[in-house]
Amino acid sequence: MNGVLEFVDTADMTVMMQAEHFMATDVEWDPTGRYVATSVSWWGHKVDNAYWLWNFQGKLLYKQPLDRFCQLQWRPRPPSLLSDDHLKVLVRSFHSVLNHVILTYSHCPV
Repeated sequence: MNGVLEFVDTADMTVMMQAEHFMATDVEWDPTGRYVATSVSWWGHKVDNAYWLWNFQGKLLYKQPLDRFCQLQWRPRPPSLLSDDHLKVLVRSFHSVLNHVILTYSHCPV
């Protein structure tokens, strides 16, 4: 069927969600693997041109209809501004900093 999507948990190969983007011509995962875009391009169909954004679990997040929409391309992830040494320090200290923040602000009203 045209436009039927299945979002699969690759750990145990179970289907998390089934969805449909009728007449979809393209499917593009973002560089992080957290989002996917489906689209109906003007090159494939002259009507109902749009792109839809989904999360990796299959939840529809956004619909954008656009006349004569042709193509969606994700912007590449820029390289980190931190050095490898700084990243290692951050990873090692993350939990202690998180615990400090939780203890410091746990008494504050929301």
